[in-house]
Amino acid sequence: MRKIICICFVFVISGIASSQTSKQSFPKGVKQANKGIKTKSRKDNKENICLFSKRMDFAPISSEYKLFSNGMSEQIIGKTYYDLQTNNSVQNRLFVHDDNTISATWTMSPDIQTKFPNRGTGYNYFDGTSWMDMPESRIEEERTGWPSIAGINGGEIVTSHVYEDPNTFLDTLRPNRGNNKTGWANMEYDMLVEKANETNDQEKRYELLNKAEQILIDEMPIIPLYTYVRSYQLSSDVKGHYPNYLDHHHPKYIYLERD
Repeated sequence: MRKIICICFVFVISGIASSQTSKQSFPKGVKQANKGIKTKSRKDNKENICLFSKRMDFAPISSEYKLFSNGMSEQIIGKTYYDLQTNNSVQNRLFVHDDNTISATWTMSPDIQTKFPNRGTGYNYFDGTSWMDMPESRIEEERTGWPSIAGINGGEIVTSHVYEDPNTFLDTLRPNRGNNKTGWANMEYDMLVEKANETNDQEKRYELLNKAEQILIDEMPIIPLYTYVRSYQLSSDVKGHYPNYLDHHHPKYIYLERD
C-alpha cells in the first residue's frame, strides 16, 4: 500500500495512541511496576470525608515502549542528533491512511558531524500492528531538511527543503513568480531555469543554472547588500559547538574539555 515519492524543494520522535476502553490493557512486552504504586488518603476539611488517590506507573521491559496509567502509550520510532524540527513553520509530520496505517516523518541526522551532512528525512511506518525498525539513514540521496508528508493517489508524498541548490534563489526571479518584486523578466533566463528543473542529469542541470546565473549577474535586476555573519569568540575548551547555516546550537551537545 505504501508508495513514497520524494520531492526536494529548496529528540526522540514518539508515536502516541490512546486506549478507547476504560479497562487497562497490558501490551506484550510491558509489565506493571509494583514498586511504582502508591496509595494516599486524606480528609476533606468541610465534610470530613476520607478520600483515596492511587497512582499507577508501568515500567517497560524494553526502553522502546511505555504505557502510562491513563491508558496512553508511547513508543520511540526514530532518533536524531539534529534538534531543529521546524524552519519557522510547522509541517505535516504524520499521515493516517484510509486503512488506519500511519506514516511518520521528521528531520533527522544519524550523527553530529559539522553541518550535519547526513541530515534528511527520517521515515517510519505503522502497519496497524507495529512500527518498522527505527531508520538509520535518511530517505533522500542528498542533504535535506524539514519534511512534510501527505497522501496522493492511494500512496504518500514526502516533500523536503533543500538549501544548497542554485535553484533555491534563481527560481524566485523567474517571470510571474510571487517573490519576484523587481518587475524584471528575461525569457532566456526563464527557459534555462525551466530546462534545468526538467533534467535528472545533475551535471547538465548545473550547467544550465550556471548560464541562467550569468544572465542574472550581467543584467543585475537586484543588488545584494549584505550577508548575515556572526562574530564570536570560542575557547578551544568548548566542544560539540559546530557552525551551521542557521547558527543554532543545542546546549545538550556542548561541553567543556581541556586540551
